[in-house]
Amino acid sequence: MKKNTPKNVPSLNVLIHLYYDGYLLDLEKLLGLLYNNTAETDMGCRIWLGSTNSYGYGTVFAFDNNRMVHRIIWELEVGDIPEGWHIHHICKNKLCVNIEHLQPLSPRDHMLIENTPPAVNSRKEYCKYGHKLDEEITAIYGGARQCRVCHIRRAREFRYKNLEQQREYQRVWAANKRAENKAGVI
Repeated sequence: MKKNTPKNVPSLNVLIHLYYDGYLLDLEKLLGLLYNNTAETDMGCRIWLGSTNSYGYGTVFAFDNNRMVHRIIWELEVGDIPEGWHIHHICKNKLCVNIEHLQPLSPRDHMLIENTPPAVNSRKEYCKYGHKLDEEITAIYGGARQCRVCHIRRAREFRYKNLEQQREYQRVWAANKRAENKAGVI
C-alpha cells in the first residue's frame, strides 16, 4: 500500500465544518484532503487511514459528531443518499472509500444480499420437510415466512401433546366459575 502524503491544506476538521456549515468551499480541495488520508491496494480499494469507529468503518469528526467517511465521499462525489438508505461496500472492505466499490441500497436489500439468517431463509425454495415455498403454501406468522402445512402440523402436535394440560386448566376454570356462582359473585 502506498500512502498519499498530505499537501499544505487546512485541517480536515476545518474543511468539513466549512462544507457542512454551508460556506462556499472548493470541493476539489475537500475531496483532495479526504483522499490524502487513503492508500490504494492491489484490489482497487482506497483504504481510509484515519480514525475508525467500533464497527470498523472510517470516520471523521464533522458537523459536531463522527460521520462515516464513505458516506461523506458518496455525498460529495455522487449526491444525496436517500433517507434511511445504506451505502454498501461491494468489495466487502469497510475501510474502502473508492466510489466504484460503493452502492446505495435500501436496508432490506442490504440485508438480503448478505449471508444473514433472514437473507438465507428468504432464498429458500423448500421447507425442511420438502414442501415448495410458493405463494399458495406460504404464510406469514409472527413476521416470519412459514410453510402452512408444517405450521398446521406443529399446531396439531402441540394441541395433542398438551391436551391433558388444557383439560386440567378447563376443569379448574369451570370449578372456579361454579364456586363463584354458588357464592353469588357473578
